[in-house]
Amino acid sequence: MARRSRSWGHALRLMEPGEQTAYGGQGHKCAGKCQNRATHETRYNYITGRAGRTSTRRTPVCQEHAQKFATNHSLVMPTEATPGDLTPPPRLVTPALGGTP
Repeated sequence: MARRSRSWGHALRLMEPGEQTAYGGQGHKCAGKCQNRATHETRYNYITGRAGRTSTRRTPVCQEHAQKFATNHSLVMPTEATPGDLTPPPRLVTPALGGTP
């Protein structure tokens, strides 16, 4: 049986110039070992462990990693900056997969 992803609501936004400056001033660069300046923010929800709690992950990323995230999750690269709190679409629950409508 194929392993199902336990994440949903993938979203990507272009940070406003002030946010980009603030992230850089706090020493935040792109996620992981990448040292490029963060220009975008990725966001998604996921289920943690056996308890089934829902968490949200927000990560500042560079242009290159934003493009990879957009491609992997079939998202359109944003061309205009949006305010800080990007709310992804709600998770779709399917009774056939054990969820409650």
